[in-house]
Amino acid sequence: MEINRQTTIQQWLQKIASKGVQEQLAFINRPWPLNIRLPATIFSCGASLTSLHIGAWKFPNTAALAEGTGFP
Repeated sequence: MEINRQTTIQQWLQKIASKGVQEQLAFINRPWPLNIRLPATIFSCGASLTSLHIGAWKFPNTAALAEGTGFP
């Protein structure tokens, strides 16, 4: 079930990025389970978002991301 959840989360983030969402995004995990890692796809939203609130997620492993990847 964890793989399906991660795939769904990643697909949502890809859609947000592809549509160039600019408004505030609040991406809050419910209290349980707290061990879900936020996909690195979250960084693909950084070019257009003006405000991002992330709550109750494990931050993604950024070792494989290109240098300089991040949010402005």
